[in-house]
Amino acid sequence: MIKKLLKISFKFILVAFVLVAISYGGFHLWEYATGGKYVNFLSKNSETIPIEKSFSFERMEQDIANNHLILVGEIHGFHEPSVFDVDFFKYLHENHNFNHYIAELDFVQAQLLNDFLYSGEEKLLQRILENWAVIQGRNNKDYFEKYIQLQQYFQQLPENEKFKFVGIDRIQDENLVKEYLNSFYPSDYLGNKVEKDGSTLNETIKRFTTIYSQKTDTLFLLSHLKKNADYILNKENREEIMFQNFHSLFSYNKWSESKLYGFFGLYHVFQYRINNSHPLASKIRKSNLGLENKSLSINFMMNEGYMVMPSNQLPEFM
Repeated sequence: MIKKLLKISFKFILVAFVLVAISYGGFHLWEYATGGKYVNFLSKNSETIPIEKSFSFERMEQDIANNHLILVGEIHGFHEPSVFDVDFFKYLHENHNFNHYIAELDFVQAQLLNDFLYSGEEKLLQRILENWAVIQGRNNKDYFEKYIQLQQYFQQLPENEKFKFVGIDRIQDENLVKEYLNSFYPSDYLGNKVEKDGSTLNETIKRFTTIYSQKTDTLFLLSHLKKNADYILNKENREEIMFQNFHSLFSYNKWSESKLYGFFGLYHVFQYRINNSHPLASKIRKSNLGLENKSLSINFMMNEGYMVMPSNQLPEFM
């Protein structure tokens, strides 16, 4: 009886082992079948450096020169992308005249981040990141240090070479927007401050639109914030919000000849549809902005490591 049970158990273990081996082998065969065509390309177009060193970016020179929009996609929460971001943006700024940093921040967060570039006030930076959509970036020393380094770099630049942040994400902190709008009150205006009068964001913006009816730039800014307040009310898709904000700011600022750099989460910078949805970069590529053949996406991939994103949500080449 015992021998029979051992025999059955052995067969069960053997079958289970074979099934696991077949599944494992089949997975890797499928991975190579769908992604193998990229192996030769990556082998010929790669630069390997020690992890604490910086890339030279020489292999990318032609691609950088030929594109007006360069988007980097990171896997949130890792140290290396933050280091790369600073090094790469400095390189692009110094060698290719990139003066706009498009960020995964909302419009007001980016405006305040531009104030931080001048002031270096770390409490302001903490307030900006307090309710950041990138949850892994809240209270994260790597992201915090990244902005400190960019601020230090900004400080040493002459005024005519300084860069600015541009936020295109949906509104992430309504209270921060209201605090920001306080600065719009004219000194002779008798109304209550935003945080005291209990107005909704839309009501507050409407009030300022009346006050600044003759100032074109301020009216555009208020209109832009009004659209974003409406996006919240209408529960608009985040990817579409980011695209509409980018489209609006690109058109208003006449950036068709400008060089733009963006740093986002991995998904947002893919230029083609993924799982039946169009990421931000895909929407930009398909739009009427003239960037179809002028956009370059650069993505971080994990090599012999683990990440929180399920592999079935990645494009086939990954």
